[in-house]
Amino acid sequence: MKFYTMATIDQSSSPRRDKGVKKMSRKSTTVDLTPMVDLGFLLITFFVLTTSMSKPRVLPLVEPNDSIDDAPTEVCASCALTLIPAADRTIYYYEGIPRDIADIKTTSFDASGLRALILQKRQAIASMADTTRHLILIVKPGDESSMQDFTDIVDEVLINDVRRYFIAEPDAVDQQLLPGIWH
Repeated sequence: MKFYTMATIDQSSSPRRDKGVKKMSRKSTTVDLTPMVDLGFLLITFFVLTTSMSKPRVLPLVEPNDSIDDAPTEVCASCALTLIPAADRTIYYYEGIPRDIADIKTTSFDASGLRALILQKRQAIASMADTTRHLILIVKPGDESSMQDFTDIVDEVLINDVRRYFIAEPDAVDQQLLPGIWH
C-alpha cells in the first residue's frame, strides 16, 4: 500500500520482464490538487473581504436655520426662477412674481427643457451689469409630483452648479393661479 503526500508524483514502476522483449516501463503521474483548491479559496476569501463595497450615498440637502431670524429674505424679482413640478412629469415655472396665469409657462425634464431654461436664466442674469446678483431657484412641488421629479430637479441644479436654491410651500398667489396643482 502506497501513501501519497500532497503534490507528489508517483514515479515507481514495476518493470515487466518478458522473454526476449524489452519494453519501456510507464510511470504513473498523479498530482494532488488539494493545495491548489485551498489556495484558490483563500484568495477568493481575501479579495471578497478586502474589497470595499459601494456605500449608499444620501442626497445632500441643506436646510435653513429657523432660529436665526423670522424676517423674510429679500430676493430680486429678476433673479428668481420658481419651478413647480406637477403630474405627468410637467414643470410649471415663472420668473419673479407672477401677476396672472399668462406669466406661468411649462417645460419638461429633458435637456432642451429644464436644463436649457436654467442656462438661459443664468445667462440673462450674467448679462446684467450688477455682479452681486445670482440665480435663485425656488422649488414648490405640487401634490401630484413624485419624488423622482424632485430628484431630477435637484440633479439639474447640481449639474448646472446653481448655488442658491430652496424648497418652499405654495403661497396664496400660487394656489390662486394654479388651483389644480395643490389640493
